[in-house]
Amino acid sequence: MEQTFEFTLKGRRIEARAADVVAALRGVAPERVRRHAVVIGRTTYPIKQAFSVAFHADRGDFSAYWAERVFVGLGFAVCAYLTDQRSRPKPEAKAAAQDATRSAQGGVRPRFPRAAGLGRPDRWEEADDGMPAAQVEAVEIPPIVLAWSPWQRWTELARDGRKGASPHVPFGKPGVYEVIKDPFPERLVIGRASNLRRRVKEHLVMGTASHHAGEQIRAQEDPTKLRVRWAVTDRPAAAEEELHRQHVLRHGKPPTYTQRT
Repeated sequence: MEQTFEFTLKGRRIEARAADVVAALRGVAPERVRRHAVVIGRTTYPIKQAFSVAFHADRGDFSAYWAERVFVGLGFAVCAYLTDQRSRPKPEAKAAAQDATRSAQGGVRPRFPRAAGLGRPDRWEEADDGMPAAQVEAVEIPPIVLAWSPWQRWTELARDGRKGASPHVPFGKPGVYEVIKDPFPERLVIGRASNLRRRVKEHLVMGTASHHAGEQIRAQEDPTKLRVRWAVTDRPAAAEEELHRQHVLRHGKPPTYTQRT
């Protein structure tokens, strides 16, 4: 059965079909991805470009989070580029510009050699008050790119893989995972794992070990409406923290069964 998703955009009722989206994007060259992306066919598109082309919508009429909800509802894989330092000014560059301006105006010598764009000194310098001046060192943190798996049904993950087909969850790989309840985009839980298969399939879904959110979900939710996805990353704690932050900004609250953020 063809996958569909109904939504309203600027008063226009749309019944979206996955096949129509694929057809609309066929032959369209992808733009540069800065933050959110969706994989359609074998091509990764910026999520707002894909939504605009597929549904003939002005990019100012919708948010990337709204587009994500629609594409997730249609079964497409969504990727999140959590940090893109290329698209935002570096704080040390801003500080260097401010220090250069003060120096040009006859101000005092900057107390922060690294922020002023100077070489790292071999010793502490003295400030005007005779106390040691601070040294500033910029630490470059590379972006975290999450390649999400397709959304998998909770009931299929609950199957014993030895007795029948069950979605493959990476074994021994660290990463993050999310749970939603159809048709709502809010996450029930966002978590991290040092071993995705054990944490997601065995602990969260099957309950073979303690998982606070999993126990609550199994007791209170209809498993036929639940979906789970995961992404491998060697920085699960940082990714989980940013996903929690984005969820609060997007929905005004943390995930339903999350104890900490």
